[in-house]
Amino acid sequence: MAKTGRTKPNELTSSWPDVPSDDPMGEMARRFAVNLRAAMGDRGVREVARTAGINHATLLSLLAGRTWADFLTMARLETALDARLWPGRVVVHGDPDGEHDVDYLLPDDLS
Repeated sequence: MAKTGRTKPNELTSSWPDVPSDDPMGEMARRFAVNLRAAMGDRGVREVARTAGINHATLLSLLAGRTWADFLTMARLETALDARLWPGRVVVHGDPDGEHDVDYLLPDDLS
């Protein structure tokens, strides 16, 4: 039996990673990728992947929004880059005019 695929993060926005997603999970993945790219700075994909102990293809897929990150990968990347990559909880608000506002609640804001 064929495995049913799930929507990729980059399919949940009109322009990955530049345009926010209306989907809260897609927006979390997008913000993770944006934070990841910023934390990498001028370091190359292979260097960061090697330091984090992950495959460089996995890192490329995360940056391109072709796959969802798992907790182990996120933790390894945060440790390797010494940076908070997880965006926290994302709340997407719909406005009457069809526009969407996105709020990011960091762990300290969740109480």
